[in-house]
Amino acid sequence: MSSRYIVAALSALLVLPAALRAQTKALEYTTVDPTFETGGRLSVGLDWAIVPKKLSLKLEEEVRLTDNFSTLKRSYTTLGLEGKVLPWMKVGVGASFIMNQSPKGEWTPRFRPFAEVTLSTKADRWKLSLRERLHSTYDSSVNVYQEPMLAWALKSRVKVSYDIRHSPLTPYASAELRTTLNAVNPAYFVYTTSDGRWAGTSPVYNDVYINRLRLSAGVTCKTKHRNELDIFLVSDLNWDLDIDFNSSGKQKKDSSYSSGYAPYLFLEDSCFLGIGISYTFKL
Repeated sequence: MSSRYIVAALSALLVLPAALRAQTKALEYTTVDPTFETGGRLSVGLDWAIVPKKLSLKLEEEVRLTDNFSTLKRSYTTLGLEGKVLPWMKVGVGASFIMNQSPKGEWTPRFRPFAEVTLSTKADRWKLSLRERLHSTYDSSVNVYQEPMLAWALKSRVKVSYDIRHSPLTPYASAELRTTLNAVNPAYFVYTTSDGRWAGTSPVYNDVYINRLRLSAGVTCKTKHRNELDIFLVSDLNWDLDIDFNSSGKQKKDSSYSSGYAPYLFLEDSCFLGIGISYTFKL
């Protein structure tokens, strides 16, 4: 199962650029210059074994820094429940309360429930796992012509780790694909009038595509009290299809363009590189 998944994931990565180029050509997307930024992720968590090796309650607080570590971009407060149903399978449910800072400096709340399944296998001191996480994010402050208030996404992560004999250190590496499941689909509701381009009265949320690859590598250190310190590097490669209608569903006026209207469809590439530190208390 794991090998087939990895092949499918790599195939998706090869198909993605071509698919985006095809959609760009068909819908006349404006290509935005790629951006690069650095930042950090700091978190502290609590892992309480309600039933040892069977059922755990997890609580985590995380903050994310961007703009070269100068801006507090986002905070996550996450509560979850994880249970082992088979020796090689875990299931979990939970929710995150998120505070997100917009480009204008405004803080808005988001709510994100999730459900996940993790499959794992071991070979000698190696461990390979596959996690599938489905989540929805509710944000009442969004412009519904740009994105849905309730956005669905699937995160698929492959992780490999190695348990060093007689050592508290466990190095690991992972790759995760994020697939948006109900993005705004401009092909279904964009049309042209004599007064610029308008969106239809009801945006259609059925665009499905991979919009992020996350690569991580780090090491987990277990303390004598069974707590865990995790230090890692993370890189996010993002491909975003951005629809920039105003809140009335109309193309924005801009006299600097010959048409009198600003572009409204954008293809954005960005890369994030950061360092993360996480500490988990085990009970």
